[in-house]
Amino acid sequence: MRMEAEAADAQRSDALYQLGGLEKEIAATNEELVASEREYAEAKAQLEARASQMYKSGNVGFVDVLVGAQSFTEFANRLELWARLLIRERATFDAARVSRDALTEKKAELESQRDLREDAIREAEGQQDRIAGLEAEIQDYLASLDAKMRAEIEAEQAQGAEEARAAGERLRASIAEATPAAVRPAPAEPVGRETAQVPVAPAPARPAEPLRVASAAPKNEVGGEKTIEVDPVAGIAPVEAAPTRDLAAERAERAEARRQARLAAEQAAAQRAEAEQIAAEQAIAAEEAERQAAAAAEQQAAEQQYAAEQRAAGAAAEEARQARLAAERAAEEAARAEQLEAERYAEQQAAAEQQAAQQQAELAPQQQPAADQYGSGAAADQYGNGGDAGGDQYEPATSGAQPVSPVAGAQTPPPAEEPASAGSATGEAIVAEGAKYMGTPYVLGGQEVCVPYEMMDCSCFTQVVYGAFGISLPDVPNALPGYGVPVQGPPQAGDLLLWSEDGSGTITHVGIATGRGTTVHASAFAGYATETPIDYIQGYVGARRLI
Repeated sequence: MRMEAEAADAQRSDALYQLGGLEKEIAATNEELVASEREYAEAKAQLEARASQMYKSGNVGFVDVLVGAQSFTEFANRLELWARLLIRERATFDAARVSRDALTEKKAELESQRDLREDAIREAEGQQDRIAGLEAEIQDYLASLDAKMRAEIEAEQAQGAEEARAAGERLRASIAEATPAAVRPAPAEPVGRETAQVPVAPAPARPAEPLRVASAAPKNEVGGEKTIEVDPVAGIAPVEAAPTRDLAAERAERAEARRQARLAAEQAAAQRAEAEQIAAEQAIAAEEAERQAAAAAEQQAAEQQYAAEQRAAGAAAEEARQARLAAERAAEEAARAEQLEAERYAEQQAAAEQQAAQQQAELAPQQQPAADQYGSGAAADQYGNGGDAGGDQYEPATSGAQPVSPVAGAQTPPPAEEPASAGSATGEAIVAEGAKYMGTPYVLGGQEVCVPYEMMDCSCFTQVVYGAFGISLPDVPNALPGYGVPVQGPPQAGDLLLWSEDGSGTITHVGIATGRGTTVHASAFAGYATETPIDYIQGYVGARRLI
């Protein structure tokens, strides 16, 4: 019973010792967890603040700051700086989160170990209570013995208790020497819950074999002295036993057995403490290695992400540079095309003016008899300069007038005659040619957007249609009134129609007459080439006949 009591007491002391260490470790872990929670909250707030600045920097949005860059290099530098700031804040946030989670897991594990130690303490205390009850029964039995027997037994118990105390002191000293200073318990103080260190109590009396006490009864048949044997587990009922051996030998054997038991207990306790210490160190090392591996992996991932973003930014910068160069080349080509078109148009205008002057010189002798023939009546108003019915609208071109059709070899006939046709072109053929382009999208611009069947504006449309019959026209609406001859009366199929939509007299829109009161034209209002009644378009000026 005393061996069991000693083992229970050692178990309880060991559990109390470990419980105290766990309480201190839990308290330290809790403090670290509070600090980690604070760091995590600060990192999260910093990351959110940094992210919010993507949309607002003071009173100016960060996107506006990027767009306000004076060059692409400045734009890329600002964007790269912001990306580095975000990556650094995110790394700090992730590290704080990993530290917080690790401390939370550690705290939960320590609290689980503390619950196990508390269970062990309660179990040891229950064992001690049971043994205390048995010892009380033994003491009651010993009290019933005579004084001499009681004195001898008490003396033996006192000696065993002294030896047990000395063994306990040696055991505690050896444990203290084997325990590193970093894990020795500090003086008892409240930690976490209301628990405290409990000093290890002196070991109870040494374990003993069943008590053999001398009896005052008569000797047995062989002359030996009878003894009474006390069974500490089964009960206290005395039974007769064989004659006792030499008391000194029995005491020596019991002392040796107790010594061997103490040595075994000390060795087992030392081995258990060493194993627990090694396990704790290994757990701490594994946790640290895992944390370092996670941090290294996160850092590597961040570096890879940053490198990928750098490569993407470089590719985007190169793509933007190529696009800018392409746009510059396109602008230069458009400028050259416009310059060539202007030069060609100027040449055509000069040629038209020269041809008109030549025609005027050739027609001058013929106009004088006509004037004498018709006088100043209605015919003079129709073909001359003095009437209001036709006036400048139908007056033949002079040196200062708008040019006529620049078709090679074409001559402007007298106003009283129908204009000659250009080659095999007829009005119906011109209308049929224009119908081919119905539905082509309307795009305003010069020659760079004049693409048949793909995109056209009004002057591009007339240029392409009349060009199919060898009639060259410029892609400029206000230059077209100088081509052909004015049309008197309703326009016929194939006539060139002119509009000044703003009423200023400047030609802003052109089309081709169909001969049935409509025009085929590239319409900005409709958004594509279509057929529209002539009266639906505001600002009709007149028509020119080119065939």
